[in-house]
Amino acid sequence: MFANDFEIVERNNKFFLVCDGRDITCSDTSDLVGDFSYDLIDHILGDLDRCGDIKLNKNNSLNTNKTYCSYLIFSLQKLLVENKSKIQDFLQTFAIDDFCLIQTANGPPLEIEQIARLTAIRNSLIEVFGSSHFKELTEYAWGAYYYNYFDTDEGPGKFITPEKFSRTKISKKIVNFFTSMSVEEQSSSLSLYYQIEQKSLFLPIGLIKGLISKQEFIQGVMGLGDNILNLSGVESPGNKLHQESFRVFDEVATTAFDYSKIKSQIEEKTRIETLIEKHETSTVEIKSTFSKPLEQSIPSEILEHKVLQSIVGFLNNKRGGTLLIGIDDKLNAIGIDQDKFGKDYDKFRRNFVQKIENLIGKSVLDRIKMDIEVYKGKDCFVAECEGRKEKSELVYLLSIKDKKTNELFLRTEGKVVKLEGKDLADFIIEDQRQK
Repeated sequence: MFANDFEIVERNNKFFLVCDGRDITCSDTSDLVGDFSYDLIDHILGDLDRCGDIKLNKNNSLNTNKTYCSYLIFSLQKLLVENKSKIQDFLQTFAIDDFCLIQTANGPPLEIEQIARLTAIRNSLIEVFGSSHFKELTEYAWGAYYYNYFDTDEGPGKFITPEKFSRTKISKKIVNFFTSMSVEEQSSSLSLYYQIEQKSLFLPIGLIKGLISKQEFIQGVMGLGDNILNLSGVESPGNKLHQESFRVFDEVATTAFDYSKIKSQIEEKTRIETLIEKHETSTVEIKSTFSKPLEQSIPSEILEHKVLQSIVGFLNNKRGGTLLIGIDDKLNAIGIDQDKFGKDYDKFRRNFVQKIENLIGKSVLDRIKMDIEVYKGKDCFVAECEGRKEKSELVYLLSIKDKKTNELFLRTEGKVVKLEGKDLADFIIEDQRQK
């Protein structure tokens, strides 16, 4: 059968891939190929055409003739990405075995060629994680390479066990970066990782997140480990294998990249765009930054306190609310990389949590879901606050003046209001009466 023998069927607002009345399942699980997005399933169906004559297995999964396609990426998404417990340990440790961090060629000209081909991804990793963390990561990768391939821990670099590495700061930063990606981006990255023989996950992540171009990805993959021996100019095998390798890597890179972006391309509005459609409301607050004022000279402490007032207001609102950081008053995307900690989003989050713990209380963190989402190409911070259900959940903010006095804030009609004196007393009385 061929791609045009399949159809898309809607059931309960969800769309499924079907052939001859049989629901198609994923390649490695019993999950159905279905999603709330018609365009995603339509993309998977259209991409099946590259597989030619497709066979339907007994369990209703597809035999794609070993052809890499969106169906296989979706299947991996169901197998690993949406079952986070299966990949958590891997995400904590894969980096020390990533071949993009080391050169395996022994001396020029191949070692020089290998370095040149991997420069783009290495520079991107330095930009994302910092030069000191990159240096630390490279030393661990060298140590792991010599231990795994030469059975010694006395080579260049530093040997570290996967268990100990999983507890390092750089490991946590890598995990946070990966999990901040969309489900489709994670799936595309992991599927590319397997397509390039598990030699690097950083290269696929770099491509999918736009840190490197497709050309730089292909160049990098062709320089990984013993792939360097397949380059044109090496005595064996010469130009033919070089060209074939380039073609294959170009094809899988395009397929994965297209899959990773399909939902972002087809959705009319992102979650942030939907939230700010009516600008600021009783359940939405927009802030340019959290700690670093961009235009006017406001002390960082005051700026942070104003943002926390919004958090308290949402927590005291029975409907809750969402705080967005990284967007200005004109709804332009600023991005949190313009804030105090630059691109160190992990440090930004820790600082945000620490301020909440110090000025509001650790107990409210269970009611705040924090995430980083892309808006107009910029990374913005989203804090979704659960509204209170019981009178005991009323939340206060310590005064900025003495750090001792509790202050009560409410979110109403698109602004934060501080209740004092008679207004505070009337609110508490009315609140008690309603209970």
